[in-house]
Amino acid sequence: MFDSPYNLTRMDLSETQRANYPGLHKVACPLGANQGIRYYDGPIGIDSMGVSKEAKDAVGFLCVDETTPQGIIKTPIGTCFFVVVYNEDKSAGYSYLVTAKHVYKDYVDDGAPLYVRLNKFGTIAQGKSGVTYVPLESNWYSHPDPNVDLGVLPFALDPNVTNGAIYCTIALDKIIANQQQLITLGIDWPPGEAEEILIIAMMYQYIGQERNHPVIRTGRIALVTDELIEGGYGPSNYYLIESQVYQGNSGAPVYVAFQMADGKRPMFLLGLLVSGFPAKQLEIVDNQTKGAAETIAYYNLGISFVVPVEKLVELLTSQEMVEIRKKGEPRPQKPVAVGRPTLTKQTITKKIEAD
Repeated sequence: MFDSPYNLTRMDLSETQRANYPGLHKVACPLGANQGIRYYDGPIGIDSMGVSKEAKDAVGFLCVDETTPQGIIKTPIGTCFFVVVYNEDKSAGYSYLVTAKHVYKDYVDDGAPLYVRLNKFGTIAQGKSGVTYVPLESNWYSHPDPNVDLGVLPFALDPNVTNGAIYCTIALDKIIANQQQLITLGIDWPPGEAEEILIIAMMYQYIGQERNHPVIRTGRIALVTDELIEGGYGPSNYYLIESQVYQGNSGAPVYVAFQMADGKRPMFLLGLLVSGFPAKQLEIVDNQTKGAAETIAYYNLGISFVVPVEKLVELLTSQEMVEIRKKGEPRPQKPVAVGRPTLTKQTITKKIEAD
């Protein structure tokens, strides 16, 4: 159980009322009506409309200040995503920003400011910016094992600096495959090689002008092994996936998309993307002056490292994180409904009766 003073909006509605207003029990916001957090209780998956919108809205772009001849600009450096950890009865929870440790560590160590690029709430006029850059604090927490390329930041929007930002944070317990879900769906965990995966990530070459536009890439699990694999911080556990990844993808969530017999495509978090598997490329220069092979570059093998979701669970349930939550971090804020006047059970009931 995760103790917290942070009480979310939970409406005690009948099943009929929930069916008529399906989003109400999934959404809460601790700030004003035009900014803040949307909490999604899941599950997520793929349907006729594509990948769950909530899965895409739960992704942000990490940025740093870069000095250019035109002045200081915000330059994207990696991807992040948001999860919420609830207590047992789901009356309280904490939101976290999750990414790869290598994305932020050097900047934090140097005292450089970091930002997360989020969408603004509402309809954006043509030619106007629909994104805002929210400054991040420096209280990052990495996995207890220093070889694990993973870090989290307790994240609650400050109403004084959000500038209308909004983001979605997904209940962690709904995107990790627990024993009951495995039995109900008849699937195995860890998943096997050749299972389909999806990556929701920032593409450095195009991040969107008026909104954040994460791209969705597909691939398959290439290797599941208990052996430690040499990564950026030393040997650690990884899933290997077959998928081309590039600059800016680091920190992105990677989901397994199962194919059910009834056509449904539930998605569960496999982990987070941290790097591609590099290999040296050789070029033979065939002339009289140079006859030897010369190493000239690296190329992408199409095999990439994924930090297992189990490492994220280990970090968020570590004794250090439990103690931090007991202290009330991130700070609690009053919840209200997103993007509309504050709704109560009574006003919803009247609306239903009127219909």
